[in-house]
Amino acid sequence: MAAWHRAAFGGLLLAALMLAATGCATQPPHVQSDASFDNVARSWLGLVDSGEYARSWQQASALFKGGISEAKWVDAIENARERAGRLEQRALISVAQTRNLPNVPENDYVVIVYASRFDKTATMQETVTLVREDDALKPAGYFIR
Repeated sequence: MAAWHRAAFGGLLLAALMLAATGCATQPPHVQSDASFDNVARSWLGLVDSGEYARSWQQASALFKGGISEAKWVDAIENARERAGRLEQRALISVAQTRNLPNVPENDYVVIVYASRFDKTATMQETVTLVREDDALKPAGYFIR
């Protein structure tokens, strides 16, 4: 991993709560399709893709907001996306549902993984973790590598 990548994402990973665990046990939290989970994640990622970083933080879960301030999120994601460049393609790799993830309260979580290509980098893996909050799914974590 490049030094800029580690620096840009080091605080982002910790603060934004990288919740994806590749071996998490799955159980359906609610009857929803993978496509609907994908739509929720892509809608939020659309804010990030269009540079609406503050709005992406505002639409995230309390868990996300408790892990990183709006100012630190904006700074970290702005730096990371500036270096990665403009999104060219995002392909869904996997969707996993679970009630348990490390170091967070039991809840309904959905971990969504994409293969994403940006104009300044090779293909990267993006992971968005959603959590059920107020009967809606909201982003609880974001990781790019």
